[in-house]
Amino acid sequence: MPNSALAPKNRRRFGRRPCNFEAWIIAPARPDVVCILVNLGSGGALLRLRQPGWLPFKLILAVPDLELRIDCEIRHQRGTSLGVQFAQAIDMDVIGPIH
Repeated sequence: MPNSALAPKNRRRFGRRPCNFEAWIIAPARPDVVCILVNLGSGGALLRLRQPGWLPFKLILAVPDLELRIDCEIRHQRGTSLGVQFAQAIDMDVIGPIH
């Protein structure tokens, strides 16, 4: 089976950890958008928005409970589900256990 036929989770370079943290999407000249961090990996994250809406391609993700603030690019958006890729990979060992 070619790589393009694999499910997104099977094409990822980094594993993901399920979680449930309040997060903020920050973009210049736009109001901050509250969301839920659904899963997190060293290369990106899946977010759940309260309602679908337009967001800029480049944004900042802030997760206060994890003391995380990182530049991101949108990779996919379907309804209230938003997948982002981090501009730089994060060290998951620094994040520590996610509960």
